Amino acid sequence: FRHVFIPEEPTFFPVVHPEGEKRVFERESSLKVLKEVMETRARSDSAGFHFREIQDYINAYRSGEFTPTHIAENIIRALEDSEQSNPPLRAVIQWNREEILKMAKASTARYSDKKPLSPLDGIPVCVKEEIKVAQYHMRGGTSYLGTEPETEDATVTRKLREAGAVIIGADRKS
Repeated sequence: FRHVFIPEEPTFFPVVHPEGEKRVFERESSLKVLKEVMETRARSDSAGFHFREIQDYINAYRSGEFTPTHIAENIIRALEDSEQSNPPLRAVIQWNREEILKMAKASTARYSDKKPLSPLDGIPVCVKEEIKVAQYHMRGGTSYLGTEPETEDATVTRKLREAGAVIIGADRKS
């Protein structure tokens, strides 16, 4: 593998401002920061595998190519298939079909009304199991913690919900 070249770009390019540039730091909204990152994101023209990005989903939802509900149904089928494999993949260890579909249908309705909540509206997201997600167990990679489901979301999870993201479930720590 030392000499293998994979023609893919990293998932994230940090925005770095030149040294010496005097910037007035003000409290920017997360929506503004997200839009800035999406605008400065370089697109890969490589012929390799292409991961869908947030902007790809937004464009498809706006054009009607597919909906958040369609994506959620595909993800649910993939989760069900992965649990039937031998051995089961179990990458997403806690998920709820009805909850995923409820969030996706609400997002689909907002896109139909041309009123998405944010650029994250309808975007499928998994949350690591050590972060609180209401209705799921926060086990932190163990089998003995999180004996009861969480009753409230962590701040990051709450912000994702408020932005309209479709929370698929809790995934493994590794």
